[in-house]
Amino acid sequence: MTTRKMVALASLAGVLGLLCATVVTVGPANAYTRIVQTVAGSGTPPPLPTGTVQSSSVTGTVLGGVATASDVDTGRVTFLADVMMTAGVKLHSPRCHWIQGGWWNSGRDVNGRLEWFRDPAPAEVCPSSHSPTGWVKVKGGMTGRTCFNPAKVGMPPGPVVKGRVFIVRSFTNLRIQLHAEAQVLVTAVCGQASASGSATVSFLLKTYIKSSGALKEKMVGNAAGKASANASAHLSCVETPPPVTNTTTTSTTVTQTTSTTTVQTTTTQTTTTTPVQHSCQLTVALASKSDAQTANGTVNGDVAPGSVTWNWGDGNSETAGTSRSHTYATQPTSSTPGTGITYDINAVAHFSNGQNVNCGDVPFFVPAPPPSQTVTQTTTQNGTTTVVTTTTTNTGPPPPPGG
Repeated sequence: MTTRKMVALASLAGVLGLLCATVVTVGPANAYTRIVQTVAGSGTPPPLPTGTVQSSSVTGTVLGGVATASDVDTGRVTFLADVMMTAGVKLHSPRCHWIQGGWWNSGRDVNGRLEWFRDPAPAEVCPSSHSPTGWVKVKGGMTGRTCFNPAKVGMPPGPVVKGRVFIVRSFTNLRIQLHAEAQVLVTAVCGQASASGSATVSFLLKTYIKSSGALKEKMVGNAAGKASANASAHLSCVETPPPVTNTTTTSTTVTQTTSTTTVQTTTTQTTTTTPVQHSCQLTVALASKSDAQTANGTVNGDVAPGSVTWNWGDGNSETAGTSRSHTYATQPTSSTPGTGITYDINAVAHFSNGQNVNCGDVPFFVPAPPPSQTVTQTTTQNGTTTVVTTTTTNTGPPPPPGG
C-alpha cells in the first residue's frame, strides 16, 4: 500500500476517534443510539451500552440519624408511640402525685402492643380507671409531654423493651430514609468505564418495621436500583484502523497499528450526618429532713446518660449512675446562727454517642451545730435547797429550717 493511502487511513481514524467520545448513562440510551448511528452512517449500529452493578450498599436513618436501619432491625433501638389513654383519667384528683425517676413508662409498638421501659426522669401520675396499672403519666418523664401512658412503680407489669427506646407522638408520619451507593461498570462501543451513583428513598417506619423477608428486601433493592440508574460514565476512544502492510524490494513486512485510549471519570457523593445534641439537668436535695449534711443528687436528660461524673465540691468525685448521695463532714460548732460551709456540686453526663454534657452547678449548704449549753436550776422546798444542772452537747447538725 502506498504512503498516501496510509496517511488517509490515519486521518480517518482520528476523525472517528473524535466522533466516538460520548457520555453513557445507565438506563434509557436513545441519545446514545442516535450518536452511534451518526458515526456508523448507513451501516449496522454498534451494540447499545450496558451497565453491570459491581457493588452496592444501603444504609437507613430515622429522625435525622438518632437511629439506623440496623439498630431497628437488630432491636438495639425500639420506637414506641404515645398511648394517649385519656378516657377514665382523673386529672384533678387529690391522688395525683409526682414519682422519682426509674419508674416504668409504656408505649405502643407498631403492632399496637403495650410495651414497658425504664423512664429516668421524675413524672406526675394521676389515677385512671382504664389503665392496666390504675395510673397514667400526665407530666414530666423523659419526653415532658402529656401523653397519658400507663405508668407503674415497682415491678414491670408487662413485656420490657431491650435496648434504647425513643418515644414519638405517633407513627403516622415517621419515615425511614434508605440511602444507597452503587458502583457500576459501563461497557460501550468505545470500551469500558466505571461509574458511581447514589439515591435516597423513604418509607413509613411503621411499614418498614412490620415488613420482613422478601418485602423488606424489595424496599432495600428499590434504593439500590435507583442508585445504579443514577450512575454515569464518560467514555472516549480512538478507532483502531485495519493493519497496514508496506512491502519493499527486500520483501520485509512492517505492520503499523494505533493504540486505544480509555478515559474514566468517577463521581463521588458524600453524606454528612450531624450527631444529635443531648441535654441534662442536675437537681440536689437533702437525703432526709433529719440529715442536713447528706446531699441526694439526680441527673435527668432527654435520654438517659450511660454514666455521670459527680464532683461534690469537697475534693471528692466519682463516676456512677444518674442518682447518687454524698455525706459531708460535720462542721465545727459555732455560736453564730446560720454559719456553715456551702459546697458547689457539679455533674457531667456521659452519653452513648460520645458526648459529655455539663448538667450545671448547685450550691449545697451544710450548717454548723450550735454551741453546747449548760442550764442550772435552783429550787428550795421546806428549807431544802436543790440545785439541778443540765448540760446539752451538740455533736451533729441541727434539723434544717422548717424540719
